[in-house]
Amino acid sequence: MRRDRLFAGDQVVVRTPEEILSTLDTDGTLDGVPFMPEMLDWCGKSFRVQRRVEKICVEIRPIYSNRRFAGNDVVLLEGPRCDGNAHDGCQRGCRLFWKENWLRPAADNEPLQPVSQGNAGLARLRARLKVKADEDRYFCQSTELAKATEAFPGRKKPWMLRIAFRELRNGDRTWFEMARLFTRWSWLMLRNAASGQAYLRGPLKQTPVVSLGLQTGELVRVKSRDEIVQTLAENGR
Repeated sequence: MRRDRLFAGDQVVVRTPEEILSTLDTDGTLDGVPFMPEMLDWCGKSFRVQRRVEKICVEIRPIYSNRRFAGNDVVLLEGPRCDGNAHDGCQRGCRLFWKENWLRPAADNEPLQPVSQGNAGLARLRARLKVKADEDRYFCQSTELAKATEAFPGRKKPWMLRIAFRELRNGDRTWFEMARLFTRWSWLMLRNAASGQAYLRGPLKQTPVVSLGLQTGELVRVKSRDEIVQTLAENGR
């Protein structure tokens, strides 16, 4: 196992603005992955690695497809999420992708020095980062995900088996979790073969317009599957 890579449970520190800036191109990206303004506050702070990103589901219209980051060098950290402050208050709350070059292992009992807002390096890094691709389109890790990833080469099934073993090796999943996922996947494949996913095909041609006027903090109940199907179109959307 390569120990120059980060794995689930590793304690890391987000590198300084100067170090991160040295990895970015003119669009503020590394291998197509943007470093976003919402990530600036984490510079100099310590987090635990939650998992490596071995695969990711990406919308390549009109379908969703499993793809990978070409360098296999992206991890998720416990805690940080995008708050959308630099993108007009976007409320998706996306998980943040961290290239390993933006992180370093944390030393034992290391005194941390979070970066102050008046830091000159922070200002230079902020100036490099894009928030819009043009007047009508945002620029962030979510919008650039298709460009930052690539299709798995060759046949898909051998790759999925390989990734399952990687996730076990990395500590991302336990044997019990993997067995449960495999059981559910097998059941879904059998059901799809029998029904052709008819159980998620709705009767509508156009998306219904409904507003419950929900407010923050209100308690809601998710409708039954049959009720939800009645809101869907034939493609399950």
